[in-house]
Amino acid sequence: MSSPYRQKIAEGALPPRFAQNLSLTGATTLGLGALMGAGLYLLLGLAAEAAGSLLWLAFAICGLLTYLSVGLFAELGARMPVSGGAYVYAYRTLGSFWGYMVGWNLTLGAAFACAIFASSFSTHLGAILPLAHYHPALPKLAALAIIALLALAASRPSALGRRISNLLTWLNLAVLVLILLVAVPSCEPAHLALDQAHGWDGLVTAISLISMAFFGYQLIANNAEEVKVPQRNVPRAMLLAVAIAIGVNVAVTFVVAAAMPASDLAAHPSPLVLVTSNALGRLGLYLVVFGGLIAAAAALNSTLISQARQIFAMGRDHFLPEFTAKLTARAKVPLPALLIGTGLVLGLVLFAELPFIAKSAAFCLVFARIPLSFSLHRVYRSEGYRHIAWFKRPLPWVALMANLALLYTLDSQALFFGGTLVAIGSALYFTYAHASEQRGQAGLTVALAARPRPFLTRGERILVPVANPHSQASLFAISEALLHHDGGEIVVVNVIVADDGDSPREALCQNEAANCAVEAIERFEALAQEHNVRFCPLVRAAKNLGEGIAHAAVETHSSLIVMGWSLAADATPSAMLATVARETRSDLVLLHLKAGPPPKRIAVFAGTTGRNLTLMVRVATALAEHNSGRVTYLNIVGTDPKAEHMAHARQVLMEAIREHHAMVPFRTAILNADSPLEAIVARSKKVDLIVVGASQLEPFRTSPFSDFAAMVAQRAHCSVLLVRATSPFNKWLARPHEPLLSVGQALNPQRRIHGT
Repeated sequence: MSSPYRQKIAEGALPPRFAQNLSLTGATTLGLGALMGAGLYLLLGLAAEAAGSLLWLAFAICGLLTYLSVGLFAELGARMPVSGGAYVYAYRTLGSFWGYMVGWNLTLGAAFACAIFASSFSTHLGAILPLAHYHPALPKLAALAIIALLALAASRPSALGRRISNLLTWLNLAVLVLILLVAVPSCEPAHLALDQAHGWDGLVTAISLISMAFFGYQLIANNAEEVKVPQRNVPRAMLLAVAIAIGVNVAVTFVVAAAMPASDLAAHPSPLVLVTSNALGRLGLYLVVFGGLIAAAAALNSTLISQARQIFAMGRDHFLPEFTAKLTARAKVPLPALLIGTGLVLGLVLFAELPFIAKSAAFCLVFARIPLSFSLHRVYRSEGYRHIAWFKRPLPWVALMANLALLYTLDSQALFFGGTLVAIGSALYFTYAHASEQRGQAGLTVALAARPRPFLTRGERILVPVANPHSQASLFAISEALLHHDGGEIVVVNVIVADDGDSPREALCQNEAANCAVEAIERFEALAQEHNVRFCPLVRAAKNLGEGIAHAAVETHSSLIVMGWSLAADATPSAMLATVARETRSDLVLLHLKAGPPPKRIAVFAGTTGRNLTLMVRVATALAEHNSGRVTYLNIVGTDPKAEHMAHARQVLMEAIREHHAMVPFRTAILNADSPLEAIVARSKKVDLIVVGASQLEPFRTSPFSDFAAMVAQRAHCSVLLVRATSPFNKWLARPHEPLLSVGQALNPQRRIHGT
């Protein structure tokens, strides 16, 4: 129980937790930071160009449509107060695909929004510092710098990021109130009249441009696990934040539209500067610039923090690589997720233009909200609509209509690119995310040693499942022999099978099972240290033993599995081995162990050429070299063989010789026998180990073992190795960091053959 491995298992049984340090005010401020970021400072000019004097109405309609979605989020957030927001709501109610697609679009939408906020910061900074005058690249460098600076602050303990967010958000609101007061004396009702140059079509265009400015309330849902009493405070914070944002946005835009003629607003890139300069002169410019810098920084800070929680939530559910679901030990910050999100934003700032980013953000953020109407409908239906307050019952469908209306306002370019992003997300789901999520649901892997292999390392990973103490030494010897000249590592895994009804985390908490796992791994560790072999210990809790082994091989990118196998009472291989062979994409070396000395006399029954033969020769020569033994390559023909059968047998043996790379003596022989099984059994009396290949014609489609292999294992007088090689593509997937040539092959490509 005092073993460090046991402590690691106990830690792995605990899910990562955020510190709950956000009050209702803090959560509201977090949402306001993003809600008040870009709409009035950066997008106001584009909206004014489209809508003219109807500018304020565009903000009012967009805010009203958004508020319907806020009610949707509030209902779901009260029932599922978990970090991840809309992604979690869709995942838990609509299933894997729609959960992933909502998360995919929200992650991209947040990245696009961050790029807008960073560009806004750079634009306003350029208004007082002529950055482009000194060098054209300086504006983008300023945007990159503020992203990096705020990401650095977000990586520190949460309190620092919260203080920065609170300060910037409330300063921004103070500046907007001041602008509002300054502009009121200039208002003239005549300026609010509808002008022919813009009209109602311009109003629709303006709504599409500014819709992304109202998405900030979703950030509160992303941070739900950090909110105190989340069932109550998360819905309240969202409703409060959006109500304040709508009120301030509509008030400011109404005053701006009333203060200046529509033609002047449409012609100026920043209507706020135009209005405040008209009232305060040069001081008005500085006021707007100061407010724009603060607003952009506040929105960028809030969105970076929440985007990291979004990525973290998807990583926790295994839609993304496992490392994205890690929290720093002291600060409880999802640092890997934060770095990924920051990198995505930096790329967008470098290579994308503002109108394109704004339209893409609008599509992603609106599209992600559409499935949530069906999520709430399912929640209401499961609870019984009659138990829901009458005024809430139409909410799913009203919110659906509102979001479809916002989607309708987007132009063809935004819809086309948005559709492309959806197609890319779907492709990633079906090629990677779905299988990864299924593995995550089936079990949980805990690494017992923090010794990750370097990213670019020569050699392969060999997975060795350990449980039976009688076969550990033999499995280690095989793995060590295969790694002798390779420089790779052995991944040692013990699978704890969860009882019916228990989750994998609950299985890890079972002291008896955890202690057995530690004992098995410590035995293997002693062997590895004695022979100076690099090894990586793991424990995986799973609902099925075979799936646990296969999934561990995929997660660790192991290209070869070396494991023991035994026969059941009816002399058939276990269903567990069938599952391993069916689920894995790694090569398999399966040892049926019988008592005897280390194998020096090794017989390889080569029935056909191909990948299996290559792996059989590799295993046999590695063991022979390791034990100073020799190899015999055998083929079996009938007692009265035809000429073509003899030619084929010789061809197979010649191929085996060509694959024989090691400094190991070998022999070849062709046996005449009407029964291949009897010939192999008779030969087993003269050797220490028999190597048999799985049939290439039946590559483990239904059962990984033929009756022939089982009978060989049952009747042989020595140990039996069954070998199955996977396809080169699957092996490439399993070994993503392996170079095409090892160092030894590159320096000495000649094959060395010593035979008799």
